[in-house]
Parts: sequence; structure tokens; C-alpha cells
Amino acid sequence: ILRFLKSQKSDEYTVISLLHVIEHCESRVVLEIFQEVHRVLKKGGVFFCETPSLLSLWASQRQFYLDPTHVKPAHPDYICFMMEYCGFRKRAVRKFDPVVHPEFPSVYDIDDSNGLNQDLVALLKTWEDWLLGPMDICCLGYK
Repeated sequence: ILRFLKSQKSDEYTVISLLHVIEHCESRVVLEIFQEVHRVLKKGGVFFCETPSLLSLWASQRQFYLDPTHVKPAHPDYICFMMEYCGFRKRAVRKFDPVVHPEFPSVYDIDDSNGLNQDLVALLKTWEDWLLGPMDICCLGYK
């Protein structure tokens, strides 16, 4: 990736995506990749960086370690910090790909009008998001 990026002209691309790459890299390499991505993006260009989510215990503690080539997970705050450090002016995080498992019925399927304590339902939904929330995140940086 670095060899390719370094061979490109500055301000060349409108969109660059890294899909499930940074979890395979050491921090110093991620920094260098982000710096090169910023260099080769045109003004107004967008950088998509997708990785397994640390915000879901299912993804971060079960799924992540099934791939022996993963070096370390990347928190979305870390990714956004790296983007800002490298000069991206605006950042955003999107979560997607929720866990769908037949043994785990969703709290979101509870009928909120059936007299259950709404605070309890809200707490259960928060726990479900932490345990079985979206398995992937995508951080977007704009040049």
C-alpha cells in the first residue's frame, strides 16, 4: 500500500478506501499510510477507513481474533485522531453490520407498549448494542 501511494502524484484522487487494512498494521505504518492518503487526495476528497468495531464485544473479542493476521484492533476515536493529525479537516464515523445470530433474539424486537419498564428496556438495548452491536465501523475523513 505504501509503495503504491508513494508512487502517486499529490492531489490525484477524489476517493480512497482502506477496507479492513489497518487492523493488520502497526501504528507507525497506519500513520504513514494516512499521511500518504492525505497527500494524494484532491481538495474535497474523501477517505474511507473501515475496520472491525471495538464497540461490539462480539466483533472485538470473538470475531477479531479468528484472523491470525490481525495485529491489533483500532478504536474509531484513534482513527479519527490519526485523520485529524494528518490534516483531514472533517471526520465522521458510521457503524454497520449488526450481529445476526439465531440464538440471540434482539431486545429491539420487544414491544415497547406491553407495560415493561421503559428504563429497563433502554438499559437492555444499550447492553445489546455493546454485546452484539455493529461489527464494523467506517471512519470518513475529508480533505
